[in-house]
Amino acid sequence: MSKRGKKKKGKGQLAAPKVPVPEPLPLPPNFPGGLKVELLGLFLILAAFAGLGFNASRQESVTVDEFAHLPAGLSFLEKRDFRLCPGTPSLLRMYAALPLLWSRARLPLGAGWKYSDHWL
Repeated sequence: MSKRGKKKKGKGQLAAPKVPVPEPLPLPPNFPGGLKVELLGLFLILAAFAGLGFNASRQESVTVDEFAHLPAGLSFLEKRDFRLCPGTPSLLRMYAALPLLWSRARLPLGAGWKYSDHWL
């Protein structure tokens, strides 16, 4: 008799085949200079990365094109007009321009507004 939840072994059941486990790969030989040389190399690479990043941030900042995006966001908020930069999502521009609503910043309604070009 078999109880509930237990399987009865019979002639029709096959056992799962045993799969051989491969041997682990050998460890690579130690670096000739040791851990100190490895850490020095890591430090030099990270220092070069930080130096290049700092130099690039001084010359090519993320805010290099804010003169175009902030007026576009302000026009979205104040005028509900999407002529300036209509092809890209405006939510982040409006979010960035929110503080300008409480400042004395005004839209430069010049040639860029007339021709719908945010780079003018």
